[in-house]
Amino acid sequence: MQNNTQFIRAMRNANPEVWDWNIDTDEVYFSPQWKAMLGYQEEELENHLSTLESLTSPEEWAALVEKAEQYITNRSGCFEVELRLRHRQGHFVWVRGSAFTLSNSAHSPPAILWGFWLI
Repeated sequence: MQNNTQFIRAMRNANPEVWDWNIDTDEVYFSPQWKAMLGYQEEELENHLSTLESLTSPEEWAALVEKAEQYITNRSGCFEVELRLRHRQGHFVWVRGSAFTLSNSAHSPPAILWGFWLI
C-alpha cells in the first residue's frame, strides 16, 4: 500500500484534475482544480462519493455506478466514461473520465479507483 500512497501523492501533484475513490469508505479526493473546473472553491464540495452523485444526472449516475462496479469486479480493460457534471452556475459540463484500480497486492481486491477528468 505504501507504493500506492506514494503514487497517488505524485499524481495529485502532476495532474490537476485528479480524483481518487477509497472503495471501502467512499471517501473521494477531488483536487482543487477538479472542483474549480465546475466553478467551486475547494471547501465548497465535500470529498465523498455522494458529492459526485449530486453533480451527476440520475440516469448518468446509474450508468456510471454500473460501469465502475463492473470495472472493479472484472479488473480488465480500462475505465473510461463520458458524462455531464453540473457546474456551480447550473449548466452542465461534458467531461471524460479515465481511471484504474490500485490494490494492496495482486491477489487482493481493489482498494482505490484513481483517475482524472478532462473537459
